Amino acid sequence: MDFRYELAFEFPMRKEDGNRFLERCADLEASMRGALRRSTRAEVNVSKMYSDAVKIVVFSDDPPERMLRRMRAVLDQHAPRPDWSVRFREVAGGEWTSLWPTDYNPERRCAGAAESPDEWSEPPDWKYQLVVQYSLADTDMRGFDDLIALELQIEAALADRTVAELDGNDVGSGEFNLFIFCDAPPTAFERIRPLLESASPPAGYRAAYRSLDDDDSAFHALWPPTLTEFSIA
Repeated sequence: MDFRYELAFEFPMRKEDGNRFLERCADLEASMRGALRRSTRAEVNVSKMYSDAVKIVVFSDDPPERMLRRMRAVLDQHAPRPDWSVRFREVAGGEWTSLWPTDYNPERRCAGAAESPDEWSEPPDWKYQLVVQYSLADTDMRGFDDLIALELQIEAALADRTVAELDGNDVGSGEFNLFIFCDAPPTAFERIRPLLESASPPAGYRAAYRSLDDDDSAFHALWPPTLTEFSIA
């Protein structure tokens, strides 16, 4: 499909940024794709990593200002930092124009790369990874949207980071996995269980956890009580 506009959403990187920052950007890209899934007038085209930024490209027929308004909620929830920027141009040819922030300056962005690290620059200070898994075998588009909505609810419920911290999702091989950092998996699970029980995504979720001290650590089944084996495809 041919589109009228190309938008470039850019997220500056710092030299101390690690995998968690990149995972956060991948989570954002997935959420942007989910937000545009029902639209025939826009699509996320590609994401690229540069030396000083990650860029997510969106093509759209809608005016850039309208597209930015549509994406603001997703950006506010999932952008790795608040200093993101958006530029646009006409696909048929044209100069790049800054859309957000209005005083965007690439040179100033690069100068800011030496600032102190933030929450996404350091490895997680948690002991365990809790995984909540849904099967996508019989899930339609509405069911996937429900899973994204559930993820946002869990993120809000864990926003204080006293019990656990949402690390994002992974979609593929017929699974939707939510990753949560925590020190006490049963406590973290009980914190989000009311959301899991009251939400409307596909039924039959499973939950398990493993130690973050060892990349090869085996999963320990948590839910349902009859669960004996757990893996991520």
